[in-house]
Amino acid sequence: MVIHQIPRTDGTYDRKEFKKEYIKTMDQLDQIMNVKELPGLWNSLSPIVVPLILIFCKTGLSLTSIESGLLYNVVNLFGAPIVALAIGTTLAVYGLGAKLDQKQIISIMNDSIKDTGIIMLITGAGGSLGNVVKVSGVGDVLGSMVVSWPIPAILIPVIIAALMRIALGSATVAITTAASLTAPLLPMLNVSPVLLAQACCIGAISFGYFNDSGFWVFNGMFGLTDMKDQLKCKTAVSMVMAGVGVIELLIINMFI
Repeated sequence: MVIHQIPRTDGTYDRKEFKKEYIKTMDQLDQIMNVKELPGLWNSLSPIVVPLILIFCKTGLSLTSIESGLLYNVVNLFGAPIVALAIGTTLAVYGLGAKLDQKQIISIMNDSIKDTGIIMLITGAGGSLGNVVKVSGVGDVLGSMVVSWPIPAILIPVIIAALMRIALGSATVAITTAASLTAPLLPMLNVSPVLLAQACCIGAISFGYFNDSGFWVFNGMFGLTDMKDQLKCKTAVSMVMAGVGVIELLIINMFI
């Protein structure tokens, strides 16, 4: 829990000064709240909800036995992420920008591209770095090494997943690798399978930093440009979360 301000007895408060970028964001929020003619509910939600529904329909269709036909082709086309997001953008332009002229819409889109373009670029670079390390075989070497260590059985998947997260930057790959390496040892470890699954997840959230695409998405969305702020708000928090998770895991393991 973070305390942002402390109330006084006279009704006022004490708080630390906000950074300039945070003040700017709050000023923008005040401007939005003071606008009287805001878009309707459907126009506001459709650019986000419609793409999600289309992508969800495609995912759901892939779980069925339907593999051909008109329905399959239509859902497969409009449910593709790029097409679905393009539809969402179109809804935003013609729904939210109905009362704006073309120059204003283009200006807003240019500003959006400036803000999100660098996020997409760095996200792709971080994901590429993680994939390069993955293909190099570092993950398999680290996993095999940890399995042979004389440590409590419940910590084996935690350490494997943590090392995978550090090396590869992908929580999904970290969980999958830790689970695949510890699954054959399940009969010998004498540990609940549920706890082992939780251990994989705890280790996978432990160390998000530069080679993690989510690290850059988080920092970009919250406007964190200073490296110290990035490490404090994302990396340090993820390590604290993992540390608390390990403590809880060890306590639960004593009773199960």
